[in-house]
Amino acid sequence: MDPLHLLVVGLLILAGMEDLRTRRVPLAWAAAAVGAAVGGREDPVRVGMALLSILSALLGAGRIGAILRLPLLLHPTGVLLWPASAAAARGRMGMGDLAALAAIGAAFPWPALALAGLALLFYERLARLRRPDRLPAMPAIAFGAALAVQPGLAPLSLLLALSAVRFGVIPEEGPEGPVGRFGDLPFWPGSLTLLAGPPGALKTSWALRMAAEASVRMPSAFACFEHTPEELAFRLRRMAGALKEDPARWARLILLAPLDDRQDTVRALEERLLEEGFPPKGPAFLAVDYLQRLPVYGLEGPVPEARRGGEAAAALRALARRRGWTVLAISAVRADAFRGEPDLAALLGDERIAYEADRVIWIAGSRAVVLKDRHEALREFHLDMEPDRFAVWTEWASWLPRRS
Repeated sequence: MDPLHLLVVGLLILAGMEDLRTRRVPLAWAAAAVGAAVGGREDPVRVGMALLSILSALLGAGRIGAILRLPLLLHPTGVLLWPASAAAARGRMGMGDLAALAAIGAAFPWPALALAGLALLFYERLARLRRPDRLPAMPAIAFGAALAVQPGLAPLSLLLALSAVRFGVIPEEGPEGPVGRFGDLPFWPGSLTLLAGPPGALKTSWALRMAAEASVRMPSAFACFEHTPEELAFRLRRMAGALKEDPARWARLILLAPLDDRQDTVRALEERLLEEGFPPKGPAFLAVDYLQRLPVYGLEGPVPEARRGGEAAAALRALARRRGWTVLAISAVRADAFRGEPDLAALLGDERIAYEADRVIWIAGSRAVVLKDRHEALREFHLDMEPDRFAVWTEWASWLPRRS
């Protein structure tokens, strides 16, 4: 193997180590660039397939991206990259992972790419069984590439994940692991996530999708002050069509709507959910639309609206901790922040809202910004939206540094 081919494999191995440590993989893009340069001398068509897979994924899951992916079916390398490109467009695979696969497809003949993809497939199955959403995929891609083109380097790639667990880069399995990925985001048991943004940002639609996808794996409810069950059911049917999902899979989702903003307190919701089959202690998913409508009562009667958001957030977080449920709540923002940059201080209510939440996500146009996260690094990612079909998904899941 010439030095440039060896450099591609070495960059992928380093990207695997980087993925385990930081979950960011700029070296995968470096490997893709070197792979394109190497493959351009041997098979330009192969390189074209690799670059097309990345370009079509960057354009999202819409019609343009789907049309650009069609030529991939005309070449063995393209056929192998097509599922990864489609998954990245839907936000179900990181763009860094796709870049790593494209690097292999550009630099080496298609059997190497097939072996890397097979290693990734087995690795993902293992991750779902052992530790969902915790094991990065890059080491598996690097292992498959090394095994195909430089077997002597394969054991090094294989040892990356084991050493990462041993030395604490990835924690041993325990209660802090996520219960699943819903709406393209990981969720943790006993946690409170706030989804904030101005009116019309599709917060309700995205939260409804998260609750619907959670219902496939655990008891799940969508508690809403704003819409009727018929309106929510209509949104689910339209959303399922946009996401190419069978709406029957979401049939177990409990729709609690419309709620009464004088009687349906957090305690009343808790009692009702227990009657509906939620476990007294264990995995379950609750989405609330929206936080500031939740009634809160103190010793002197209803809590004033200026403090209601913080009190409601505290009550929801206490519920999540007490029951081990995953709670998502939509939060309104101040009117003067509708067009400004995302800011924790702009959440509607007192300062306790930001303190109580484990994670705060702000939708600003076609991007979502994570302003606070007790489980992972702060990040920013792009959204693909179809408002007429109430569909929201991440355009690509390779996390960007949050803008300051």
